[in-house]
Amino acid sequence: MKHQKLLFHAIFNTVMTLIYVACIGWILFNANDIFKNNQGFWPVVAFLLLFVLSALIVGFLILGRPIYLYFNDAKKEAIQLLILTISCLAIISFSVVLYFILR
Repeated sequence: MKHQKLLFHAIFNTVMTLIYVACIGWILFNANDIFKNNQGFWPVVAFLLLFVLSALIVGFLILGRPIYLYFNDAKKEAIQLLILTISCLAIISFSVVLYFILR
């Protein structure tokens, strides 16, 4: 796999992760309005299920293609893609944090 294609997949996976995290952030930010201040057992269960589902989805977005490549004898490309994806995610994360620090 060419380096350009690996970089495209890394950026795509990172942007999809950013969009997913932003959607979950919006849900959590508006949780009081969405759940109408319900207290008790089930809102906690809903939050934990959302947490587990989020871990699964983000894990798939970050690790899915590298694992696929690794088990299809493209170990070098799998490691490169994982490193590129982590690098892109780190750049976006630091950019968002820096934006709020400098704002």
